[in-house]
Amino acid sequence: MTSAEKTLCNPANGVYIESIGYIDGALHILTRYDDIAHTDNHGYIDLVDKNGKVMGEKTEISFSYWDSAHQNSYTEQIIPVSYDMLDECKLKGEFVTAQGYTSGDWEITFPLE
Repeated sequence: MTSAEKTLCNPANGVYIESIGYIDGALHILTRYDDIAHTDNHGYIDLVDKNGKVMGEKTEISFSYWDSAHQNSYTEQIIPVSYDMLDECKLKGEFVTAQGYTSGDWEITFPLE
């Protein structure tokens, strides 16, 4: 199975929600950030109530998996919340990506005083 076949959604360019599950009193969200060496893709997802208030204190577990092309990074967010409250909540995310990757033999210099 390819990653495209198991992706739940693609909320931003290079950002893929791979899985969501409820385990041991918390919502777990696994996000894949594609090609971070060139795009610095990153972000977060919050669980918000119907008034937009963020639910639960989020724990983020970051780990990297580098395939043969050194492209993918995965982040798991764990949000403690009662299962009964999930139907009243929405996921809200903010993601950052840089499209202007610069490569080549270059350097940044600046004077020190």
